Amino acid sequence: MVSQASSTGWTAIIFAVSGGGEASAARKIVDLLLSHGAHVTDKTSEGWTALHLTALLHDDGGEASALATHLLSLDARTDVQDMVPGLYFHGPKQ
Repeated sequence: MVSQASSTGWTAIIFAVSGGGEASAARKIVDLLLSHGAHVTDKTSEGWTALHLTALLHDDGGEASALATHLLSLDARTDVQDMVPGLYFHGPKQ
């Protein structure tokens, strides 16, 4: 059930990283979900993945970077493009 998607393709793992909390807490939830059958490669109907949302929503420096690195170590796809016209990630805020 942890990989069941909403009508827009959002799964528990995508909700976990988009919750607005600290990235370190999101990582714990991600690991719990993965241990129960979630997939790090899930994407929404707009093409968003957990990795996209980590890059976009988490601005807590090292913890966000650690979460992104963790998702990559779990084979998060880097070749998935979102389908939101004109929205691009330009790197961390300076």
